[in-house]
Amino acid sequence: MAKQPDKSYIENVWRTFITSGLDEDEIRQRSLFKLLPATQRCRFCLAPLQGLSSPLIRVFYRKGPSKMNPHLCNACELFAEEHQGGAEVELSLLFADVRGSTTLAERMSPTQFGELINRFYNVATRVMVQSDGLIDKIIGDQVAAMYTPSFAGQDHARKALSAAQQLLHDTGHH
Repeated sequence: MAKQPDKSYIENVWRTFITSGLDEDEIRQRSLFKLLPATQRCRFCLAPLQGLSSPLIRVFYRKGPSKMNPHLCNACELFAEEHQGGAEVELSLLFADVRGSTTLAERMSPTQFGELINRFYNVATRVMVQSDGLIDKIIGDQVAAMYTPSFAGQDHARKALSAAQQLLHDTGHH
């Protein structure tokens, strides 16, 4: 059995990943990926996700779009899953739910309520992804996204607030 890294190592890895997204290996890999033509890249490692070189990256590096955000690759998402832990850093979290959903569900058929919730999920995830949020959870009547400095930038709080306003607007709450 492989020896697990110690807690301070994992904390340092997470702090780097969340705040800047770069370590020495990633810097070298980014230099290579930057040379390859692409119309869309992973925001962390710069792996081509769409465009001319993306099929090669999928075959040789097994990198494709993440489920959390299409601007993140599945390898960077897997890194986060495999290195359970974290670090205390400033980030922004946008949590949105359907107010009064239980009452709404009682007044609608299951099909109608399912359509309403799916419409909310689609609008919320579109707004959050377009504003550089990483979808954290979709459960029940809620969607949550994280806005980290390494992915959304140093103005992550502004982006989260703007996304909240856009979500209210797009769901008819002017």
